[in-house]
Amino acid sequence: MNNQKLIEESPAPCLSENAREKLRQTALEIARLFDYVGVGSVEFLVDNDGDFYFTEIKARIQIEHAVSEMLSNVDIVAEQIRIAAGAPMSIRQEKIQLRGWTMQCRINAEDPWNHYLPSPGQLQRFRLPAGPFVRVDTYGYAGCRIPVRYDSLLANVIVWGNTRAECVQRMKRALEDFRITGVQTNLTLHRHILQHPGVTAGKYDVSTMQEVEIWHDVLDEEERRDLAIAAAVAFALRNQGGDVVMPNRVRSGWHTSSRRLPS
Repeated sequence: MNNQKLIEESPAPCLSENAREKLRQTALEIARLFDYVGVGSVEFLVDNDGDFYFTEIKARIQIEHAVSEMLSNVDIVAEQIRIAAGAPMSIRQEKIQLRGWTMQCRINAEDPWNHYLPSPGQLQRFRLPAGPFVRVDTYGYAGCRIPVRYDSLLANVIVWGNTRAECVQRMKRALEDFRITGVQTNLTLHRHILQHPGVTAGKYDVSTMQEVEIWHDVLDEEERRDLAIAAAVAFALRNQGGDVVMPNRVRSGWHTSSRRLPS
């Protein structure tokens, strides 16, 4: 799973509104060039100077279609079915209004700290995040078996916010609420990515993952230290709880003998 997309967000924080409109018009021109009918996507890469380059057309519904759906409030799957049935779309291009910010995290059954090795097995616990503007597309459930022969994608977590800051914060909370046991996943990796200063600021690129992987070791050391402190505090509190002080004037035979082991 190296060099695969993990997080999608829209609008792209690196694009100006002018560049975004140029991309949109270019995608429409390419579709018209081929008399394209149906659901699909046109993909580009953008460099540090803001120039963009066409890479491919995918003639199918995208994994990240939920990002577009939450941003535009258009049910893309329903539109795909309408087109396949020979019916016109329910909305015209000029009527589509984009609002807010949307982000998606792809949760995979794999070990990102071991070369993204797939992690098949049986899900023991599978608790989905919930709340306003949180959506999870998944086939998983407690007891579900993750197969060996298929893609490791387990779930897509999609959130919406009025602003990017609100969207990122909502995604952080959703990832914290997501509980999966039984197989290795990249949930922790996603949490670390969203804590990265560049990602928080919306200034990141494909090289950011290398920094995240190095940063993971630092965070791991901090987590081990915090766990050690928490364990020490819990141990001290437990020992304190065992010291029962009872005034002599209220002591009875039961109080005197209750904590003694039989001889």
